[in-house]
Amino acid sequence: MSDSKETLHIWLYLHDDVSDMSLISLGDDYLIPLKNELLSFLDLDVRFIIEDTHTPGVTDFDYKIGPEQAVADWEERLKARGLITPGLHKYLLVTRDDLDFTTKGIAKIEEQVGIASIKTYMAIGHEVGHMLGAVHEDAETFFEGGWWKDSYTKSYNPLKGNAHRYSDANRRNIKRHLATLTGES
Repeated sequence: MSDSKETLHIWLYLHDDVSDMSLISLGDDYLIPLKNELLSFLDLDVRFIIEDTHTPGVTDFDYKIGPEQAVADWEERLKARGLITPGLHKYLLVTRDDLDFTTKGIAKIEEQVGIASIKTYMAIGHEVGHMLGAVHEDAETFFEGGWWKDSYTKSYNPLKGNAHRYSDANRRNIKRHLATLTGES
């Protein structure tokens, strides 16, 4: 491997229903804490690429058709347009609303695509974590600053804060998955 770090690319496609969201708010509230967390334990650069232009069939489809069906349909739409690149590339559709009454997002473990709502600050980090290998079983709750805070892959609980970090076990899961993608396993 060369002296320069490899880069993890996380593509964020903004659904048309969040087209009025401030990119500054998206960065400050959702992405900067997640990027800082990833950089704190990875030997990779992390780059978020925000696709905020209307892309017919990609940013405008009905994602409220059931979580499993929605993520499968969205993946097929990306593949059909040649928008998925193998390797250190992950693709997340960012939506205004939840996928159903209880689902804030969905992504398969160690896969390339996911969907996350902006209804909670944890959803984007939660689904990116799944795409990178983090699992619910290894999530933790921390007591910080006088309050309980959940790691990114805990199930959403409005009574707890967001620790803006992965558990140590999920950090290891993420490093292991990325090592397989960079050929360092």
